[in-house]
Amino acid sequence: MGANLICYLCPNGCELQVLEEEGRIEVDGNLCEKGAVFAENEFVNPQRLLTTTMRIANSKSSLISVRSDRTVKKAEMKDLVALISKTEAPMDVAYGQVLLENVGLNGVSVVVTGMVN
Repeated sequence: MGANLICYLCPNGCELQVLEEEGRIEVDGNLCEKGAVFAENEFVNPQRLLTTTMRIANSKSSLISVRSDRTVKKAEMKDLVALISKTEAPMDVAYGQVLLENVGLNGVSVVVTGMVN
């Protein structure tokens, strides 16, 4: 089993080849150690910072940008987006305000990253 990835941790943008054999992971193509760590993490447990929008209460068209306070397992993203889509932010939100706490498998918080227009 294997994968081809492009590392984005430094300006080199290395094209990485990841190969798993007998429980061991081998990475080729990296110019620095960051690339090897990135490839192994991405192959074993891919995670992303969730960024999306949330509806504002009592408004049919107003949205506010939000994000998770830390990375989320890629497999969990769909469930978190579904939860956020069912939630409404209050009209008087502030930048950095926590709107949802301890959600998902790893207990992330969802915070405001934009302003209401």
